[in-house]
Amino acid sequence: MNSTSLAQPIKIETADIDFMGHVNNAIYLTWVQNAVIAHWERFAGSDAVAAHRWVALKHEITYRKAAFLDDQLLATTVLERVRRESAFYDTVISRGKEVLAHVKSRWCCLDAVTLRPIRLADDIVKRFLPPKTAA
Repeated sequence: MNSTSLAQPIKIETADIDFMGHVNNAIYLTWVQNAVIAHWERFAGSDAVAAHRWVALKHEITYRKAAFLDDQLLATTVLERVRRESAFYDTVISRGKEVLAHVKSRWCCLDAVTLRPIRLADDIVKRFLPPKTAA
């Protein structure tokens, strides 16, 4: 079972469009980062948000269809699991029912003061995941 998903609209800027007339592939990483951080901020609680920072360790992106300037897009994000200081997220970029990109990403949790990796406390993990999927 996964955590609660969060869907948020994506605004495509003119600068996002590349020489081929569609959104540059690199822009998707910005969208994923924004979606993951929004998911964290929505469900973690203000105490956890203040005490932690996140840095991306890995993104695996499958591009399926191109996005264009006037498209109405959504980024839907789910936290799949937590292992020690790592969080594993799944983000889908869609246009209506069409999936444009599917992104699996791994993030490292940092202490907000020391900026060193830190394990998330069980009570914070439980805000996102049922007990069986938290590791």
